[in-house]
Amino acid sequence: MSDVNSQRHAKTTENFGPVRARERSKQAPNAGSAERDSNKISRTNANKRTLYFRPLQSQYYQIIGWITTLQQQFGNRFLLQVFSVYFTQGIRSTLCSLGTSYFLNETLTLLPSQSEALRGTASIPWIIKPLYGILSDSVPICGTRRKSYLIAGSVITALAYVLLAIPNLITSYESALMALVIASFGVAFCDVVIDGRVVEVSRNDRENAAINLQTLSWISLSIGSVFGSIISGQALTILGPRGVFFLSALGPICTIAISSTIHEESVKTKSTGFFATVRTQFSQLIGIFITPVCWRPVLWLFLSNALAPSVGEAMFSFKTKELHFTKSFLGFVSTVGSLTLLGTTAAYSIHFRNISFRKIFFVVQIVSAAVSFSEFVLVARWNIRFGISDQFFIFGDEIVSDVVARLKHMPSLVLCAKICPPGIEGTMFALLMSIYNFSWSVASYGGSWLCQYLSVSSHNFVGLPKALLVRSIAKLIPVLLLWMIPVSINVQSTKESVEMDKVSELEAGNSNVPKDSSHDRRFQTIAYMRMTRIWMRSSALLSLIITQWSLQIDAQCAEPRVRRSWDLYNFNEKNLYLSAIRLAMQRGFHQKFTELHTEYFSELEAHRSGVFIYWHRVFLLGYENMLRSLGEPYKCLTLPFWDHLAATAKRSAGQCTYMEQCASILTDFGGSSTGYTTSPYNTMKVYNVSITPARNERCVTQGVLQSFCGNQTFCSRCVLRGPIRSSFYPAEAYFTSVYKQVFTYSDQLAFTVAVERGVHNTIHSYLGGIMAWLQSPIDPIFYVHHTFTDMLQSIHLKCFVGDEWLTLEQKQTNPSLWTNSSRRNGGTFFASDSMTMRLRNYSGHWESVRNPNNMLYDFFKDLPETYAQMVDAMDLGAYSYVYELPGTLASMYDKCKDSIVMPSNVLLEREIVPDTRRPNNVRIRRRHCHEAMRPPTPEDDTVLNVNIALFETARIVGYTNVAARQQMEMIMCVHKDECLGGVDDYSDEFRDHFNVTGHSPCYTLLQHIRNGRKVIGIPFWRDIVAKFIPCPSVKEVREAPKSTQPPKSDAKPYENRNAANEWLLKRRNGLFSVYRA
Repeated sequence: MSDVNSQRHAKTTENFGPVRARERSKQAPNAGSAERDSNKISRTNANKRTLYFRPLQSQYYQIIGWITTLQQQFGNRFLLQVFSVYFTQGIRSTLCSLGTSYFLNETLTLLPSQSEALRGTASIPWIIKPLYGILSDSVPICGTRRKSYLIAGSVITALAYVLLAIPNLITSYESALMALVIASFGVAFCDVVIDGRVVEVSRNDRENAAINLQTLSWISLSIGSVFGSIISGQALTILGPRGVFFLSALGPICTIAISSTIHEESVKTKSTGFFATVRTQFSQLIGIFITPVCWRPVLWLFLSNALAPSVGEAMFSFKTKELHFTKSFLGFVSTVGSLTLLGTTAAYSIHFRNISFRKIFFVVQIVSAAVSFSEFVLVARWNIRFGISDQFFIFGDEIVSDVVARLKHMPSLVLCAKICPPGIEGTMFALLMSIYNFSWSVASYGGSWLCQYLSVSSHNFVGLPKALLVRSIAKLIPVLLLWMIPVSINVQSTKESVEMDKVSELEAGNSNVPKDSSHDRRFQTIAYMRMTRIWMRSSALLSLIITQWSLQIDAQCAEPRVRRSWDLYNFNEKNLYLSAIRLAMQRGFHQKFTELHTEYFSELEAHRSGVFIYWHRVFLLGYENMLRSLGEPYKCLTLPFWDHLAATAKRSAGQCTYMEQCASILTDFGGSSTGYTTSPYNTMKVYNVSITPARNERCVTQGVLQSFCGNQTFCSRCVLRGPIRSSFYPAEAYFTSVYKQVFTYSDQLAFTVAVERGVHNTIHSYLGGIMAWLQSPIDPIFYVHHTFTDMLQSIHLKCFVGDEWLTLEQKQTNPSLWTNSSRRNGGTFFASDSMTMRLRNYSGHWESVRNPNNMLYDFFKDLPETYAQMVDAMDLGAYSYVYELPGTLASMYDKCKDSIVMPSNVLLEREIVPDTRRPNNVRIRRRHCHEAMRPPTPEDDTVLNVNIALFETARIVGYTNVAARQQMEMIMCVHKDECLGGVDDYSDEFRDHFNVTGHSPCYTLLQHIRNGRKVIGIPFWRDIVAKFIPCPSVKEVREAPKSTQPPKSDAKPYENRNAANEWLLKRRNGLFSVYRA
């Protein structure tokens, strides 16, 4: 059974105090309204079916009559006071309880073991309730013993909830514990005070008052419980956990307002004093408690709860993070549970109250163990094997667990009331219920230790099945101790006292109930059942309406998906995205995408293949869908992209030196300066892979990275990163190289290979840390880097295919969109192939993300399945997206290859200054171009101009477009090597983990230039480059032979690049400069 539900019952049903519990077992004949209806009841007994199916109008008048009787007996103000207190307690048991779970798990990001321990400590005020009763009885405040204490307790409760509701005030374990203890103290104190107040008022009309106030208390509590359940899902979705605490504070505030208007007669303090009263009652309690007939059943009740460790917080984490249950759904489940409690209470009063304690406890304990095992079935995913969905299964489990918990708690309440001796009933009952509540605290501490021992965390549930098995077995142990419970105690006994030293008297019971009271009891029961049925029907209808409203709120975002550069994000947009990443890490979704990226068969398609970009496009969309599912604030979130061209332009202009300086996104995502470099943080185990730092790497704890926990290691609270604070940008991320990667090849396969080997691989390698591993999705920078490569495909598509929409057949046959390529494990990729994305489910089986049993199913289920369907980012149905491009990226999209075309004589004959006529940003959307949010920077213009100058010069001397771009890339590599920090090959770490062979493109070109296999043939290229981006120091180079005329040939000038280079080497007039090492 659910531990949270069981504890909720323990905190709510015991709130009715000793006298009311005894009154339920000794109802006197009713000389009031029941006598006036005796003839009607007699006639009804002849035909019970007529009684149970009376018209709704008759039921309505009976309820109105009962309410009128209450008003005449007690007055409206007192009834409102009782209603407000118990209504508040009902809301606390559902709305506040669910809000607290989300607050501890999401806002404070506590582990289940920590949350369980905190809840156990926060319930301590319920354990010392007898002291509150003695205090209020012995020490009046301002002449009153109830009113003043009730107002004080309500003020304390409201203040605690308001403190919890204030943003960024309660942010630590200690402060949350203090606030929840204070709130629990205020509620518990108000509970004791209202119990005493009800007892006092009940004495004025002993025949009628007790049963009527009992009914009012139960109904008030039930209304609060059901109301809290109904609004809980919607309140959490809209307001969040802190907003729920604010709503919870409204109940105590209403109690303060109502209680302040009620008159209470002043009393004088007794001369005996508080401490004397405590000593007297304490000595009496000790004398009674040491008798076997008292301590044995109390010990059994304690052990029946304390022996079974509570794992309610771990199950809550499993439901929200593994099963992805939403706030609305959990609120609806809570509503069903609250409605079930009403029916169970009525069922116990009618059918189970005469069953012996041993028998009912035996059955309930066995069923409780079975229900506990059902949660093991859910966690082990056996329900899926039998075709039972998680939602349907949890509904059944919730209903059964609530029924079992109430059927156990009701006789426990009666048993505690029956063994209370006369004279100190209130204190004795409060003591017994305190022990009963303490048993739940012990269970919470036991569950906290068990979760910690089994390494159960917010995203690691490997040990949770073992914990549930331990709990199920522990629930069977009390069955062996049932000899401690008396065989039978007749609940209908009306004896004024119980002989505590006579077990036979206790077990025999007494049925001396006046016969003429049977009609009254039956009438009260029937009236209560009718009110229950009406309330259940209306609540069920209201809950369905609320649920449908919640589903509408959770609908998909209506705005189009537009991916923008991180540099264009404002402060609030950056914080929103980073908070989503943090929440995804805390819930464990972020870690699951890492597993998806490293799965063997998935990785075979994801890297070093012709479908590299298409596979990662689906991967990115699934991650984006996951972020959008985290809550209302994130429903329109889109992935940003890392604008490498803007960052490298700053480096070329001399505004920065290292990657972390040039790209602010690296700093915003945690940087690389703050973290651990020593054991145990230098080794992390993630999905069976030990991640060990290399060189100057460290586990960074800054910013969003401190929210990461490895799934198979201690909670590291850090992510491994390389020394990007002192690393240079790779040459492959500069405009010249990116331009060549995008526009050199028209077919999709060659373009994909160029981009993967170019900007993709080199950024992974230069960043180092976890980015050099296949587990690189651990670092959130992975996603913004891959959106950049995905964006390059959109530019390539537009420039080589155009703006027209294409059919699926065209996508499958156009080489610019699709080219059949070989698979690494044999075979060929075809356009109609479904992509492989698999994840190990909790049961240990590898399943596709398209399988409903997969925990990431909701994020991938509606995405296109085949590779051909993914070739156009703007043709993905509801998941279509566009890019908003600034600077040089906008020029590449708008002009394609012509983005570097301009008459070079204009550039070479005058002093070059940045072009002030900057083109607009381009938002990639077919048939539509939107105005820019930010025009190109002066650095962007400088980069464009130097490339234009080099390209036009190469064309003047006779190079073809392709050969000119190749010359430009060689110049860029040389300039990078001489002026911008050098050129490095792939790191050994990256090469090993990504199974990459060969060398990086720029490193390979430099080697070819140095050994004479390639030659730079553009004249005066150093002077041209120096006009735009001067180099602080230039290496000595050997001048190549020069000539003023190109060679004569039947072929197009310099179409054969090798022949051109050979010709350049033979000329001797010194026109061209060639870099040769």
